[in-house]
Amino acid sequence: MRDLMLIDIAKMIWKKIWLVLGTIALCASIALVYCMFFATPVYSTKTSLVASSTDTVFNNNESITTGTVSVSMTLINTYVGALKSPQIYEMVLDETGLQYSRNQLMNMITVKNREGTLFIDISVVCTNSEHAKIIANKFAELAPQYLKSIIPKASAIVVESADSVSIISPRTNINVAVAGILGAAFIIILIIILEMLDQTIKGEEDFVQHYDVPVLGTVPDFENFKKAKGGRKNA
Repeated sequence: MRDLMLIDIAKMIWKKIWLVLGTIALCASIALVYCMFFATPVYSTKTSLVASSTDTVFNNNESITTGTVSVSMTLINTYVGALKSPQIYEMVLDETGLQYSRNQLMNMITVKNREGTLFIDISVVCTNSEHAKIIANKFAELAPQYLKSIIPKASAIVVESADSVSIISPRTNINVAVAGILGAAFIIILIIILEMLDQTIKGEEDFVQHYDVPVLGTVPDFENFKKAKGGRKNA
């Protein structure tokens, strides 16, 4: 196996630059075609609630006092936990009539509080963009009523509806770039391995560079010499 220096590797890659570029183009094209025609799109949307520990704040348009905020902050994790219980997912399925199982719906929906606030964010990820919006809005619609059924003094209102969706997969640009990089890495590594395994002496200069043995002489290429001589006679 031959030892290769960095400059040798650079020369090898430069000699086969079209192979490297071709591999990059091929891998990037495959990734692009997959993302455009075969990958299943995944959509995301979000809705938000504001929760309070007292039902008089939202019902009577009262201002939220410091005391109310403090108490509400201590209960916000309880509200989030309540919104992760199976019953509300069953209610969403009954109300929407969508053909998903409860476990599927629970895997689609993420409920978490916005750190340091009374906001509860409800995110939905689904392969159907319309279903994502329907699920998010119905969950947000049912959440205040459901919270009150568990914690009578709890109150919540919807402050952000799921009016639009964003596509989160496939990320075509990133996938194409990664595929190109992986393709380049693969072909460069392959070129280096093949070169290291190649024991062929390609000339006097190659022999001197890789072997610490003096060169006493070289055998001329008689075949090329005859061709060159014949060419001169014909001329």
